[in-house]
Amino acid sequence: MKIIALTLVKLKAVKTKTLKIRLLEVIMACLYYDAEATLSILLSNPSSSVAIDLFNLLFDSLKDMARDYSMRLVVLSFTAVLSVRPELLPEFLGKNFHAMFQQIIRELVLIQMEASRERNDFESANDDEDEDEDDFDEDDDGNENGNDNNNDNAEDFDDRDRKQAARNRAKKLYLPEGGYDEDEDCLNAEDEAYREALEKMGKDEEFKSTKYSGGDLLSDDEEDEDENYIFTSPIENMNMIQYFLDAMKSIELRDGGGALTASLQNGLDDQDKARLQELVNTAQIQQLLLTSANANNNSS
Repeated sequence: MKIIALTLVKLKAVKTKTLKIRLLEVIMACLYYDAEATLSILLSNPSSSVAIDLFNLLFDSLKDMARDYSMRLVVLSFTAVLSVRPELLPEFLGKNFHAMFQQIIRELVLIQMEASRERNDFESANDDEDEDEDDFDEDDDGNENGNDNNNDNAEDFDDRDRKQAARNRAKKLYLPEGGYDEDEDCLNAEDEAYREALEKMGKDEEFKSTKYSGGDLLSDDEEDEDENYIFTSPIENMNMIQYFLDAMKSIELRDGGGALTASLQNGLDDQDKARLQELVNTAQIQQLLLTSANANNNSS
């Protein structure tokens, strides 16, 4: 309860979009850990609109949650909310069930795309390793000035920039077309000015010069310390598709006839129905591969 209360207080004062996303990740993690208890705490707040305002802010911020960890928390938290018995949910969340279900599917697609890209990058790096060693020998003999690698940093940055732009475009593409049922505008002029400033930053050095932490400029020492910190979490190794499908099966069993899950699926458009079916197919393939691997291990 203290974590949620402190997070809500900090959200009111936060000035940067990045920190806002991190605080929303805390709320999503709480929903995943115990959705019923978290919703109960939010709804018991003296300010009757705190839960509505918080979820409106969360829905508004989905377009900015481009990193894998954030997307996983969206899937986990939204799935946890859908798993709560309908009679325990506030009306405004019930109205958003279909949009949240749709968002989960689209987040899972994006997570798959990112995982596939990383696998391809890893395989390409391994395939090119021997060639790079041969090239190094040739360059050592034939390039006295050593100018071939002068543009490496620029090319690396351009490559990262293109990949991030592609992920951002995909993120916008997969947002529900009708949006969410928002009662209030959760953005303000300060947020928009900060967003516009971020969008204009085209290079790492420009980004570093205006990086904020809680509204204050970071010193060089603080910045280096933050960038050297590698965050890891158990959810990074979770099979997100299987988690989602297992949750849907549990909801079907709880309801006795699968009326809710049938309603959610029927509310999807043809594209999202196809995406959901592809996710189911992927889960089946993963299960077959796992079963085969276990059988091979047991036989050996």
